[in-house]
Amino acid sequence: MHDSTITQIRHRAGLLESWVTIDFNPENDPTLFDMDVKARNHTLEPEEVREFQRWLVSKRSEFIRLYHGTWDGHDVINKGLLPTTTKRRNSYQSSSGYVYLTYDPQRARSFGSMAYPGRGIVVYAADVLVRSLHPDKDQLANMRSVGYDIGDSLAESFIYGAGARVKGKVTNISVFREFPR
Repeated sequence: MHDSTITQIRHRAGLLESWVTIDFNPENDPTLFDMDVKARNHTLEPEEVREFQRWLVSKRSEFIRLYHGTWDGHDVINKGLLPTTTKRRNSYQSSSGYVYLTYDPQRARSFGSMAYPGRGIVVYAADVLVRSLHPDKDQLANMRSVGYDIGDSLAESFIYGAGARVKGKVTNISVFREFPR
């Protein structure tokens, strides 16, 4: 990540109000999307990953806007985003006890469509504390299985796996907006 990009992100995420939200939606900020493209082209430098990890650690007390795509029959507005359980597992890889989130609403829609083929999908935005995020080890394992030499850091989870996961439910207070189908 270039210094100018980090400066722009820090400026946009500056303490303008008590509820600060970092939003990496590619429509607003191409930073993660650009790193994702570089990673898939094998041109991402390890120092860029480490720099992004340091930046995430420095933002642990801030909120980040992430997205989750799911079936429109779920009562997310009242119940929040519920974690995967053995009864609510739509992917063999998803670990129980987590809600999976991505920085890209389009990917959220794709993940929702894979989980609920042929059903109406709604993408929810949620603001979660950076410190509540855990690497999506399932997506990282997928990338390792196709030859990527990567670890299990939160930065790698965002760059190579397009998101992260939260232990437990994301409360309905955090889910504040619904994207139409």
